[in-house]
Amino acid sequence: MCGIYGIVGKKRCKLQLIKGLESLRYRGYDSCGLSIINQGIQTYKSLEGPNALLKSIPTTTDATIGIAHTRWATHGQVNLKNAHPQCYRDKISIVHNGIITNHESLREELSQHGYTFESQTDTECITLLLDYYLSLHSFETAIELMTTRLEGRFAFACITTESPKEVIIYRKDMPLYISKSDRNYAVSSDIYAFNSHDQFAPLPNETVTSLSPEGCSILLEFLPLPELPPQKDKHQLHTLSEIHEQPVVISQIYKQWLKSPFTLQPRHVAILGCGSSYHSGLILQYWLRQKKIACDIYLSSEVKDFGAYHSKDTLVIAISQSGETADTLIALSKFTLAQKIAICNVDHSSLIRNCNFSFLLNAGKEIGVASTKAFSAQVTALFLLSRQFLSLTIPPIKSVVDTMQHHLYLKDHLKLHAKSIAKYKSLLVLGRHTCFPISLEAALKFKELCYIHAEGLAVGELKHGPLAMIDNNVLIIVLMPQACTHTQTAISEIHARNGTTLVIGDQDICDLKIDIPNHPLGILALNACLQLLAVYTAMEKGLNIDQPRNLAKCVTVE
Repeated sequence: MCGIYGIVGKKRCKLQLIKGLESLRYRGYDSCGLSIINQGIQTYKSLEGPNALLKSIPTTTDATIGIAHTRWATHGQVNLKNAHPQCYRDKISIVHNGIITNHESLREELSQHGYTFESQTDTECITLLLDYYLSLHSFETAIELMTTRLEGRFAFACITTESPKEVIIYRKDMPLYISKSDRNYAVSSDIYAFNSHDQFAPLPNETVTSLSPEGCSILLEFLPLPELPPQKDKHQLHTLSEIHEQPVVISQIYKQWLKSPFTLQPRHVAILGCGSSYHSGLILQYWLRQKKIACDIYLSSEVKDFGAYHSKDTLVIAISQSGETADTLIALSKFTLAQKIAICNVDHSSLIRNCNFSFLLNAGKEIGVASTKAFSAQVTALFLLSRQFLSLTIPPIKSVVDTMQHHLYLKDHLKLHAKSIAKYKSLLVLGRHTCFPISLEAALKFKELCYIHAEGLAVGELKHGPLAMIDNNVLIIVLMPQACTHTQTAISEIHARNGTTLVIGDQDICDLKIDIPNHPLGILALNACLQLLAVYTAMEKGLNIDQPRNLAKCVTVE
């Protein structure tokens, strides 16, 4: 999703702006750009990567202040006019995350004041609105008035020739952080962009703030910046590397839990999530309902419009890799009576700040847009919580870790099946019980990475409609970790209609025979194989695996 970076100091900022943009690339973007103040505002934009910007900026520039942005298109097509920064007559430049929900009425109002819009973005409304108020008021008053007129969830950074030595920043329910070093101050929507700093602080909500070479206009409590992950070799696939990190990640979560377990005993559990986080929550629902704990799971994007049943006895479990998923944060606010726990991979995120408790996954930065190790981390954390809720002992994890490590090196065997999968236009993935959420997650990976239409189904639902899909263009992947009469019947129904199956499990009838430990988390070993199948299928099709088209890592807009 869109990323903001800005810097102000006493040394040249060009290279630091480019480095900040490079650090934000993993979030997903369509275009990027930056503005610097160097005898007026100079702006550079690109539909390629940040290095393309570097080629455009004069080597002689000595600018010490600038703002930069990676854009994931919401309002308007992907082109240079819609790319950020959005500028007005080289005297105002703004980069912006989120959505200005009243942009249409602002656009109409500003048009009546004689302004002409050059882009389709809601961001341009901020730029022109600021110029309008600057024509009537002092700089400080204009900024304050402009922010009061904007509606929605958003964050922005602004530079102007009116005040050429400061960056003005503001956020409303969107993440924005400030960092400092002995050389400069920086602002970003993602702490991973602070690659040369050692301290950071979250920006207070709805507080106009300015950064200058002398410091920050408001008093903040700066924290040590978490250790950032090492940079990968540029030729290495992040997604593949993150799949291989999973055995270590789930082992670390086990160790973390044994040191400091939770002591919650909920009567009713409500789960919130989107995408892979929703699928991990579905697995928790199976574990809790088998032991008679009332449990409901909601797609966050649905709850935000109508709310959901809860009481003071409800524990809301909100799941998000980034902790900035807009739909989940909005849905969480509907549960006014309940206790809330965040399952999250990013410390100091909005989700953690809005919950009573947090289970920090510490899985490390996940750069690949398609979630892999974060999903396994979520499932592991939820399993440990479920055992505590149910007052059950925690079985050792060694069998799962050892099996997963073994499966991750079945490269040639898996690539052979991936070559076949790549030929199909559509996939159905069937699973039963906790393998049903795994089938949904596998289908999502094939959609995200391979651009193949894929649908996850409960085995028992095949005969209730989906059998009509069976033809030569559809491959049915069947998950069968143990012998199951219902699953074998479904396979027979498919074969009776000349359908093609790829059966995965540890039974002798399986086409892809893999060991699956007799452990509730054994499904993660199965899931790792499915992740690799999706990656190798995408490789077979020559696709961009780390950054699939149209997607973003951190979905901060509704």
